[in-house]
Amino acid sequence: MSLLRIFSLFMCIIALFGIFGSLSLPMFARGNISSGFAPMLYSAILLICGIFIFFSNKGGEKIHIFKWLLQGDRKKALIFFLLNLLLFVMLLLFGLPISMFVFCLLACYALKRQTKKSVILFSVIYAVCLYIVFAVLLQIPFDRGLIFDLRLWG
Repeated sequence: MSLLRIFSLFMCIIALFGIFGSLSLPMFARGNISSGFAPMLYSAILLICGIFIFFSNKGGEKIHIFKWLLQGDRKKALIFFLLNLLLFVMLLLFGLPISMFVFCLLACYALKRQTKKSVILFSVIYAVCLYIVFAVLLQIPFDRGLIFDLRLWG
């Protein structure tokens, strides 16, 4: 199965979630469109496009998913999985900005994709951008983590 067909299947799945989710919303109210009309319309268009892409794609590079998952460096995959577990623990203890900064540093070092200077620069910029977008612009409060909660109250 080609990558484009896999993508079109994901499009269809997302469209079906949108259709089923918008079924409970009213489509029309007093002769006008209501809150359920636009999600239903967009989901139906997405479903039609996904079906069209799936059946119109005859060629392309074939992807063997199981073969693709089993090739590569398993040691790096295990390290990345353990780093994700560490991220979960750090989120509980230190909160999101510090945890994401440390996770970025460790993940870049473990995958050995960049120089030390660029790893530190990327991690700082990523953590700052994450904080600015979510905490400042969208005003979504972050959990401070257990260590900071205990220190402020103790």
